Formats: sequence, structure tokens, C-alpha cells
Amino acid sequence: MTFGAVDQPLLVVVGGGGVGKTTLAAALGLVSAREGRDTLVMTFDPSARLKDALGVGEAARDRDVVVATGTGGRLHASLLDARATFDRLVRRYAPDEASCRRILENHFYQQLAGNLAGILEYMAVERLFEVVAQRRYDRVVLDTPPTRQALDFLEAPERMIAFLERGALEIALRRWFDERGRLRATSRLRAVGATHPSVVTFGFTDRVAELMAASDVIVTSSGDTCREARVIGRPMVLLDVVPGHGRENLMHELELGNASACLATPASVLGNVRRALEAPAPASVTADATARRWNEEFVAVLADAGVHLTR
Repeated sequence: MTFGAVDQPLLVVVGGGGVGKTTLAAALGLVSAREGRDTLVMTFDPSARLKDALGVGEAARDRDVVVATGTGGRLHASLLDARATFDRLVRRYAPDEASCRRILENHFYQQLAGNLAGILEYMAVERLFEVVAQRRYDRVVLDTPPTRQALDFLEAPERMIAFLERGALEIALRRWFDERGRLRATSRLRAVGATHPSVVTFGFTDRVAELMAASDVIVTSSGDTCREARVIGRPMVLLDVVPGHGRENLMHELELGNASACLATPASVLGNVRRALEAPAPASVTADATARRWNEEFVAVLADAGVHLTR
């Protein structure tokens, strides 16, 4: 077996599930090492079958592991650990040690690093960049998941550039958190509550059902909260936070009634809240002020979606 026309420093093996991608990637790595090239075979397939194909263990998630081949070139194997790669990215670009620690310990980041949609593909691109920048290998063979995720990987750089060119980055770069990792908006609300006894502020809480049931009107954006508000029969004031964003959801809620839209300004919010409080409840809305009813309805919706909660 020779490389011929595919004699390239990077080989990406793609295809459907069960067609032998991992076996081919391992074979290509072995042939490359026999040719005297230092080679890395890397996978970001969650099934991690590469460790069986090349006989490496879980240590390959932490570092490139040498595969004993007796060939002229060295052969290494690596399994992508998306979370570890994300952590290294933070450590590399954080301005100082304190900022790095604050990010890594923030519970938002901890959720994001493991659950963000597409995180595997983005981190695969980052890991590949690390490998190329280190210049340790003459050739890299990349084993991929089944076709759709492989295509997502190939398209990831373009999506990242598109994101950087959009205004969304400006929003993402705003200083949402203070030096202690707390949401700045929540800190400002606490300051208001300290001077106005009638204002009670909450941070992140598990008492959402209870608080919504105790409310006379709910100010929110168009989304899942609207469904919950309708279950307990509360009028809604919907924030049009980013004009044009989620407009279809917003228009749908307005069509259902018992809701109004407002700008994210104090005057607009206050005016709409007052009108909601003064308006009689529509006859079609059945008000139920109990948190228990809210919970029952919410659990039922989850069950319909195939998610069953255990008590």
C-alpha cells in the first residue's frame, strides 16, 4: 500500500457509519510510519474506536501516545477530549492567571465547555491547529465520526469566521460578569433591592414555578417561559431585546393573546406592565395560581418529549 496521489501532510478519513473509517485511518498511519514519517492518527469520533484499533488506552485523551510499531517513523495516537482542549484554549488566551481561574471555575463555562452545540467539531479544529503549530509530525491522519459530523468539522472554520464577522461577537465580548464571576445585571438588581424594599431580587433559583405562580404579570422574552406562563394564566410583557431576533416566536405569542411586546427600555416596560395589570383577564385563560399545577403541566410536557423525571 502506498499513498500515491494522496501523499499529503493531512489526510481526513470520512464516510458513513460502519464502513471501516477507523480501520483505514489506523492502516494509513501505520503505512506512513513505515515510510519513515512521524505520524499522528487522531480521532474526534465519540465512539473512540481508534484506541482499540491501535491498542492505546484512555491515556490518549490526555496526550499523544506512542504506538509500538518497530517502523522507521514514529506512530502516535490521540483521542480528542473536547473539554480538555477548551480548557487549554482558555489558559492560552486568558490575560492573566486570575482571569483564567475565574473562567474555568465559572459554572456557565463548565456547562458550555461540555454541552455547547457543535463543540466537538470546534474543538477538533482547535486540536488540529495545536498539532500543526507544534510541528512534531510529518503527517496527520484524522479519523472522523459518521458523515454529518465530519462535514460539520470541515465547515467549522467557515462558521467560526462568519461568527466573528457578525455583531454577535460584540455581544459575547461584553463584560457580563464581575470580578467574582457573578452576572453584572444581577448585581445591579441587588443594588436596587437594597434601596427599594418593594423590589426583591433573585439570582439563579430553583423556585421558578413558585415565583411565576405568585406573579401578576411576567416580563420575559419569547421562548419556553411563555408556555409556562400560559399554563398558570399569567399575562406577559415580551421584551423585543434584539429587534428582528425571534420575531416569529414573538408574533406567535401576540397572536395567542394575553401578551404585549415592548422595547427593552424602562418606560416601555413600565407602561406595558401597567396596562397588563389594569386589563381584565381574558375569558379564555384559566388562572391557576398553584405551583403544583405548574409542575404537573411542566412534567407532562417533558414526558411528551420523552423525558421522564424521577422523584
